[in-house]
Amino acid sequence: MTLPVYIPGIDWEVIAIILGGIYTGWMTPTETGAVGAALIFFMAIGRRAIFGEGMTKSDFIESMMETGKLTVMIFTIIWGVLIYVRFLGFTGLTTAFADWIVHLPVEPIYILLMILGVYIILGALADSECFCMFCHSPKLPVHPILSN
Repeated sequence: MTLPVYIPGIDWEVIAIILGGIYTGWMTPTETGAVGAALIFFMAIGRRAIFGEGMTKSDFIESMMETGKLTVMIFTIIWGVLIYVRFLGFTGLTTAFADWIVHLPVEPIYILLMILGVYIILGALADSECFCMFCHSPKLPVHPILSN
């Protein structure tokens, strides 16, 4: 069984422009995201003007409100992690943690495997930016000592 050439509801033009822009090097991924969002926005307005269906003013306002809520949530998480990292730095907890890890009576490879296990578990549960900021501070003093 083959897929039909046209699947209703999928805008192949936008997909082609996005992937073509990235793979030809014409746009960076960030620029491509902006271009794709603008294209979809203008297509929704055009469908409303031409076919009488598409994005209404209330739909636009609702989408902007949801975008704002999501942005505030993401920035709140990032600010919380930055405060947490400062707290760890001021209390000296990272140094104490690094000393404890380094003086464990196991081989360095096992310590690195434990760190990798924690990364896998937290990576499945946390946002990537926050995960990187959260884990960078406690593990940073450990790596140079274990590499000797």
